[in-house]
Amino acid sequence: TTEPGGGSRRAIFYVAGKEAFLLLHCANYHDVQGGPIYPFEFGTVAAVERRTLYEVVITAFFIGALLIMGLYHAGLYALGRRNTGAIFVCLLCLGAGFRELFGINTLFYILFPGVSWATAMKLLFVICCSCVVLLMLFLKNLFRPLVPRW
Repeated sequence: TTEPGGGSRRAIFYVAGKEAFLLLHCANYHDVQGGPIYPFEFGTVAAVERRTLYEVVITAFFIGALLIMGLYHAGLYALGRRNTGAIFVCLLCLGAGFRELFGINTLFYILFPGVSWATAMKLLFVICCSCVVLLMLFLKNLFRPLVPRW
């Protein structure tokens, strides 16, 4: 049996000679896009770990920036300016930050290791579709005079 999975995997091995033969078996019974999503990275253990840490830090920075922007717009909405555009931007920033958890190193599986791949993909699809709806609502709110009433 197979179980669908996500996240990055690291295999450390040492090559005795000058060449190594790698064979990757991937079963694709659960998703249209099977196999590795990103190219393999080869190098010394220190170099690969440094690159991974760099990508995690950059991803965490973007998630933090989106979270701060979302909380800022939530504060604008809560502190008296009852503009619905602010709450749409807040939810859009939070949704984009959640989407960023599924980036190159999939921080989602680091933060929530017990969540199955199927549940994570369902959450991801709901968040992405919600962000599209939120963007449309924000644009409708922003260009209210130009958008006809339905």
